[in-house]
Amino acid sequence: MHKAVLTTCLLSLGAGLTGCEPASVTAARDQLSKGPRRTFSAEIPVAVDTFVIGDLLTDWLGIPLITILDNLLAVEANTQTIIVSVGDTVGAVTGVLDPSILNFTLEESVEFSAAGLNLGEFEDAAADASVNSALLALDVTNTADAPLAVYNFQLGVVMVDPVGDTIRRVGGVPDYETDGTGTPILVTAVDPGDTVFSIPHSGSRVDTLLAAELVDRLVDSLLAGSRVALVGSGLALVGDNTVGTITGADELTIAARPIIGLDFTIPQSGVTVDSSTARPGLDLDDPNAADIESRVDSAAALLDITNGTPFGLAVDIDVVADSVVDAFSEPNRISLESVNVAPATVDANGRVTVPSQSEATIRLFGVDVRPFLGEWFTAGVRITLLPPAGGRGAIRATDQVIVDVSTLMHLRVGGGQ
Repeated sequence: MHKAVLTTCLLSLGAGLTGCEPASVTAARDQLSKGPRRTFSAEIPVAVDTFVIGDLLTDWLGIPLITILDNLLAVEANTQTIIVSVGDTVGAVTGVLDPSILNFTLEESVEFSAAGLNLGEFEDAAADASVNSALLALDVTNTADAPLAVYNFQLGVVMVDPVGDTIRRVGGVPDYETDGTGTPILVTAVDPGDTVFSIPHSGSRVDTLLAAELVDRLVDSLLAGSRVALVGSGLALVGDNTVGTITGADELTIAARPIIGLDFTIPQSGVTVDSSTARPGLDLDDPNAADIESRVDSAAALLDITNGTPFGLAVDIDVVADSVVDAFSEPNRISLESVNVAPATVDANGRVTVPSQSEATIRLFGVDVRPFLGEWFTAGVRITLLPPAGGRGAIRATDQVIVDVSTLMHLRVGGGQ
């Protein structure tokens, strides 16, 4: 690629230059002293990298991510299971099961833990921000040989006292966490178009509930050091007036898993990730490279950066001669000036609608181009995500940063030099 670029540049010098199709880059350099004094330009690709933000955050958070509604990335908390002892409540029964007789008030809970949220490095951000997008995944299993139905099946967050009991209001009802108006924060699970939540006999069902306010309160309470339980309640009806069997061991299990969307605030210091890629240079030996370096009239690094994230960016480029693992750890690296890029345009929910783009030209000197003249050079690209105005952003699986960097050299040639 680089040989072709240099040959094309030589061809542009004019008809007065002979031998414009050299067999090698070194042969091309041998022709630079021919003809009248003039300038020609050579552009060398340095880095063309696409950073998928979900991959970067996976590395930063140290936890796997999943995709939920609107392609939003999310963290899955550990599953906790509410157990309802159906057999112990209604007793062992075989025969026609009449739900008008075999029914009971269901109210059971399970305590969650902060460690079980699996937030990794996202923990501080989650504590400081409201969770705007969250789900509560349910996996409900009925071991009884009879269908179950729960009317007004609701789930809410309740504080737990030092001995492990859920806190209750006067009258014995759970003291559910409330919103700013004093209304209990509850999520209702029902069959589509109905008021009942049904579970088949000896079967199960899987549901996903929109639960941003409930999960936000669960997360905030746990990260604040409180003991918190998820409480499930409703009126349970057993059977459907057909023959069935209930044993003393039969249970209804409600496995609940909070899913927390990455709609959050990142630290003021930002989140940084980098990569290094080795690329072929112009493959000149030291004398020829020194000659080219001495001919540099001017040079610049050309950066074209597309930011498809709701966060601001700081982009740093380091270049070092030869092929190395990490350009940023090399003592003889050349560091280019940092470039800041504005956040993408977002909608009211913090989702990217229009990526932002920034072009920058960074002046280089002769010594700065030397790494590109040898057989190999390594370009390191470091991306730092910075909090936008308001600090909030929602990360989707499609969000990415594209960095395109090249070096443009203007060389003094001809005149017998």
